[in-house]
This record gives sequence, structure tokens and C-alpha cells, in this order.
Amino acid sequence: MADEGLIQSACVVMACNQSSGVTVLLAKRTSEVRMAPGHWVFPGGALEAQDRQRASPGLSGPAPEDYMRAALRELAEEVGVGGYSERQLVHMGEWITPTLLPRRYRTRFYLLATGEQPEPQCDGVEILQAMWISPSEALAAHAKGELDMMFPTVALLDWIAEYPSVEALSNALQANPLAPVLPELKQENGRRYLGLPTGSGYRLQRWYVD
Repeated sequence: MADEGLIQSACVVMACNQSSGVTVLLAKRTSEVRMAPGHWVFPGGALEAQDRQRASPGLSGPAPEDYMRAALRELAEEVGVGGYSERQLVHMGEWITPTLLPRRYRTRFYLLATGEQPEPQCDGVEILQAMWISPSEALAAHAKGELDMMFPTVALLDWIAEYPSVEALSNALQANPLAPVLPELKQENGRRYLGLPTGSGYRLQRWYVD
């Protein structure tokens, strides 16, 4: 998956154990931003110069640590949640924007397990609202049209919903990492959809676009 023309970005999937199961932090982007305006997302954004360090010899593009720094910086800037370190992040997945779209991203997602639910403080510039919610509740709200979300967010929530605790999530990622994905436009019975490659690890394999 070549990096040509791709905007490098990173997001944090912040997860916490509650008596009812796992909850995650979702944030609603303002309508003015270029990426996912008005959508509920995991906090994150594009890598900036301050996130990048000199690449190791033979390494092309950002280092894994660059993505981690960007993910934690965006978490603090967008929702005011800080005090976490790179060693607490667990690589969760990587999505590349389909080739049919003019503005494309390579986004790495990181699981951040926490023992509490820190109160988000939205910046009001990129993020309007933020909330802790269970994946099943978020998916149900999305199905009713109450929460606008994109394919990667829904697919990750659907995957998380299968596990009873953040420990189970971490163990699953270590045993069977989610593969990097580049959704492809396909068609069946007159309907177009974005499909994931076989063996990607996600339960949700199709995202209908019409």
C-alpha cells in the first residue's frame, strides 16, 4: 500500500471497563472540518511536524512512534484528555481511504485502555461534543440515524462489541492483529458497496454507499 498522496493520521480508541461492559470515547466533529464533518469519530488527526522524528536508516515515511505521538497529541488537543504515554497504546488497525475519493488518508488506530472515564473537554474548534458510550449503544444509535459515523468507526465498534473487557480486547489484538485495509468499491444486485479483503479480521465486511 503505497504512501503516495496519502495524508498520514492517527486516532485513539480510548476504552474503559464498566459494570455493563466496555465503553469507548467518541467525539463529534464540527461541520467546518475537512475530514468527516459532523461525524462521530475516535479522537485523532493528521501527523504534524512536531510528531515526526528523524527516520531510521532504511525507513520510508513516518515511524510507528510518530503516529503514536500524533494520536496522543490529538487526544489532548481535541478532548482535553492527556497524561498518557506511547507505551500504553496498542496498535489496533490501519485504514486507507478508498481510491475513488480525492482526499485520502492512511490512519492508524490505537487502543488505549484506561481504568476510568476522564471527563472530555472539547476544544470547540474541531470537536463539539464527546461522550463515553458502549459500542452496542453507539451502533444502535447509528442504525437509527442518530449518530453519523464512517465505515472505519462502525467496523471498529462492531469488532469491539464482541469482547467483554479491555483486557480481552488487548489479548485478541496480540493473538490476531487486525490487518491493514483498503476498502474497494464493488457492486452486487445493483447496489454499490465498499468491501474489505478476506481475512482482515473485521466482522463488518460491507459498507453500502447507495
